[in-house]
Amino acid sequence: MARTLNRVQWGFIAAAGACAVLYLVFAAWWWFLAMVFAAVSVGVAIFHLWVVRKGLKASRAFRAVGSTDSQHLGG
Repeated sequence: MARTLNRVQWGFIAAAGACAVLYLVFAAWWWFLAMVFAAVSVGVAIFHLWVVRKGLKASRAFRAVGSTDSQHLGG
């Protein structure tokens, strides 16, 4: 699931980059709106990647601690 989320977020970043390129090529006002959307998308995508990675690290650490605790309690 984490890999899927990672791909989706990188897809958002790629789409934002495409919008930025189109704005630079055509220099039209509607591409400026796309640029604003792109900037917000990049910010949200990067923040989401950070949160997902932090959550995965925390869940791995929690599972590791939980497995050692259950071994001590049972043995």
